[in-house]
Amino acid sequence: MRIHRAKANENIYDVAREYGAPPSYLREINRVGSGELCEGREIIVPLPTRTYNVRRGDTLGSISKRFDVPEGKIIALNPELRGQREIYPGQLLVLRLDCVQSAVAVTNGYCYGGCSRSRLSEYMPYLNFLTVAGAVARGADIRSLPWERGVAEYGRAEGKYTLLRIYIESLPECERYDFIRGAVMLAGSHGYCGITLGGEKNAEGNLSELMLELQKQLLAAGLCLVCEGSVGEESGYMEYADMGVLRYDKLWREPIPSFDDGERRKITEHADRWDISSAFLDMSAFARCDGRYISREDALRITEKRGAKITHCDEGKYITVEGGRERAVLESLENTKDRLELMGELGFFGVSFDIMRVPPAEVYMQRTMLSDVTNGGFVSQLNCLGEQK
Repeated sequence: MRIHRAKANENIYDVAREYGAPPSYLREINRVGSGELCEGREIIVPLPTRTYNVRRGDTLGSISKRFDVPEGKIIALNPELRGQREIYPGQLLVLRLDCVQSAVAVTNGYCYGGCSRSRLSEYMPYLNFLTVAGAVARGADIRSLPWERGVAEYGRAEGKYTLLRIYIESLPECERYDFIRGAVMLAGSHGYCGITLGGEKNAEGNLSELMLELQKQLLAAGLCLVCEGSVGEESGYMEYADMGVLRYDKLWREPIPSFDDGERRKITEHADRWDISSAFLDMSAFARCDGRYISREDALRITEKRGAKITHCDEGKYITVEGGRERAVLESLENTKDRLELMGELGFFGVSFDIMRVPPAEVYMQRTMLSDVTNGGFVSQLNCLGEQK
């Protein structure tokens, strides 16, 4: 894999020719058109390590059998085949792309209200888990948001492990058991595989007791428990969760002099506090644009419309994008790549991200750098749940 910085007057076809990559594939994963790229724009370039020139008489089926590559994978690697599947002599097909197999990992996407079906569909090929942020709890009163059912049904139809995120706004100790019963009933009746619990610190009393009782009820219902946490907080109660989603201070909130001195240390400290073999690291990528925190994708779109000028900081961690009166500061993809490699070294279970904030191209990079889970006990457990449902 390479990360290419666009030069002046360069378009995606120039980049494709330079690396020998399919231009249609580069356009799709980077979400760019055929026109001129903004100078300095970072382009993800997965390099083909196995290609094939189609010969007379070849079919997708015969090529699939000869190289032991499923037809579906050939179509996924060659987007021009989608919808028509016709091939012709001399056509160059990609059969395999390079990827760094850094870790055994899965990908978990958070979906919030306002996410369109078309946007969600772009992420589906890269997801193992889909966390639907669709319920808020004030004591035993758990409000299920009306849009979440459609998203959950769509995720299940796509074969994803769907989790219901319940955020606790307040939970008096006297209402704990009613809350647990309501949460388990809500997740089970809507067909979820489990619950992702947020806002635990808003619950009164002993969190370990709450988690233990919730886990007992979920196990009895054949559901799993995922909890959220942040670096530096007490996490003893996490022993009762099947998995965790871990967050840490982002670089744009707390400037760090270098990756090795700063972010490596923070993530390693994070790993020391948790069972990272069952933990997602939150990879949310925001941009700071004129004092507002918005998605990286939106920041690029706002500034590029105004003739953006892009500069990189000395360490290569940040990108400053200026267009007209708009100015955005983004994380570099190189920095994201370093973080993913570190996750592989430490043995994290996977990555978690906000579907509304992280562009599909970055999710693609995460998926190609972190291999799919094939034999994890937790995933095997969920496979069984899926068969039961």
